[in-house]
Amino acid sequence: DAERMHREFTTLRMTVPHFKKLMGIEDKYSEFKDLKKRVINPILKAMQKIDYLHIEYEQHKVGRSITELSFHIRDGEKPQLKLSVKEIIDYRKKDLVEIDHNTEPLEKEIQTLSFSQVRAYRFLIGKGIFSGIAYRLVIPNVPSSECFGYEDYFCEEAYRILVEKSNVENETERAKVFVDWFKRDIFSTDQFAPIIEAVVTRKKALDDETRDNREYAKTMTYHEFVQSYRVEQELKNTRRDEPIQVEIQEKGGLDRFNELAERYRID
Repeated sequence: DAERMHREFTTLRMTVPHFKKLMGIEDKYSEFKDLKKRVINPILKAMQKIDYLHIEYEQHKVGRSITELSFHIRDGEKPQLKLSVKEIIDYRKKDLVEIDHNTEPLEKEIQTLSFSQVRAYRFLIGKGIFSGIAYRLVIPNVPSSECFGYEDYFCEEAYRILVEKSNVENETERAKVFVDWFKRDIFSTDQFAPIIEAVVTRKKALDDETRDNREYAKTMTYHEFVQSYRVEQELKNTRRDEPIQVEIQEKGGLDRFNELAERYRID
């Protein structure tokens, strides 16, 4: 365990002027107490919201003046769902027997959905499909592991196929046909191939950042992912394009630092 802690621990050390240059505030906060209050503390507070990062900083003095800063960074465990995806799906499948599809889902139930599942849920109810059916019947039974993390793509493509293949023009009637086709497994048999082909095509067309975010969001609830994403965007917006030059005191943490540098684009 001690070896693992050492391997994941990285110290970044820099002078105060270099830190201010990195933040683009060379001509501001001549008093360190103001720099600490206005810049350092807010940044650390934002980064601490990311549950899987543990960050502390240290001040180095020459005489009475603070001349250098050290940031100690250690990766923890990435946040996971309180229930595994399989457990949540099994729970909802149990619901199918014990609860009528017409029972509207509770807010706490909706909060268990992942990012892509929430998008699928909103799409379905936007097309007139009852919330209970969307939550209890469709979303937990989206076929194929290819659609894990892309449930919204499956629902959108299945609906597109329905529009193309059926002669139904009324949206209310389309919602009824969609549910009927889903119950009769038409989307997972007769129309399965074109739906999956369309999903795969859309996945391949994603840019790297969007694809990475999609993959990252698979194991998180919608709320957890959005919160994490917003914090990371705030961090990116506080940084400039100049490369950071720091002393890495713990060489064992080099790999971790490279991951962080890539994640926050600071190198």
